[in-house]
Amino acid sequence: LDYLALLLRRGQLREGVVEIANRLAPLLCESAKIDRLGGLMFAAGEERAASHLVVRAALRDGANVELVERAASMAFTVGDDEGVAAVVSAARAADSVTPNMIAQLAASYDRTGEIRRRQDLVEELLGHNDLAVPVARLVVSFLLEEDQPAIARTVVEGALKKAPDQSMLHYELGRACLSLDDTASAGVAFRRALELDLPQH
Repeated sequence: LDYLALLLRRGQLREGVVEIANRLAPLLCESAKIDRLGGLMFAAGEERAASHLVVRAALRDGANVELVERAASMAFTVGDDEGVAAVVSAARAADSVTPNMIAQLAASYDRTGEIRRRQDLVEELLGHNDLAVPVARLVVSFLLEEDQPAIARTVVEGALKKAPDQSMLHYELGRACLSLDDTASAGVAFRRALELDLPQH
């Protein structure tokens, strides 16, 4: 592994590194080594193979929060929704599931059209008081889609107390207020979002 890493740092024999890594992968049993090989594959540009390895590492070490969150994110990025579900399940079995993991799985269910399962996860996330900003925003977007603007407004207002300079949170607050026919508050929220350089997309 050290030698492969050295070759990649030097920009040498990338195809050879990938070939050796593919042969080495089935021989590794320790989660940390599998994870490291996944990182090398990612550095070599093999994102899908890297994700598969990191997911495999996470399945062996469901209590490793950082590893599971990274595995879930990588699996989602490459379209491996089964991998996302598998690593989150491993974290649940290890009693180490986090809101970030739950949100990633909810996004995965949304992509696959499993709306009832997504709704169950949103309800689970609502039981957490300290959601990270990206998680809160995802929850709010799902709540608005499910026509629950009052709950969405409560969530986004809580998130804004921690991150008042997040333009997209003000934008989501504006959407929630519009759905509640509170046009005055919606206008204030949208203006604040624009002041904070709302991305043009």
